[in-house]
Amino acid sequence: MPLVLIRDTHPRPRAKIRAALRATHHAIAAALEVPPGSVWLRYEPGKPDHYWEGETGESEGKPVLVFVTLARGRPERKVRPLFGAISSAIAGAFALDPMNVWVRIDEVSPERVGQGASSYAELRKRR
Repeated sequence: MPLVLIRDTHPRPRAKIRAALRATHHAIAAALEVPPGSVWLRYEPGKPDHYWEGETGESEGKPVLVFVTLARGRPERKVRPLFGAISSAIAGAFALDPMNVWVRIDEVSPERVGQGASSYAELRKRR
């Protein structure tokens, strides 16, 4: 179920965006040991004028903000590796320092996330 929103702070070439999406998709599927078809990503391009950092508002490293939503229930040892996997994948595609990739992981109750008219708790019971 991982649902991933990548919000950039700067514009990037299409080829690099596609490479980042591909690399991030594979990294998440591998780290969580889930089928690739269960990982969903969305990229939102950024505009420097719409981003402010620190005291002056100047962005030194053209950061990328990544928000991951997971259905709750995985042990920490499964979730923790996502930070490195995601930051390395995006940094590699965009030629950034991995420290310029900010990652937030939110876990939600399987009853509070779903597909169509069914929650993930219901979908899991059908499997």
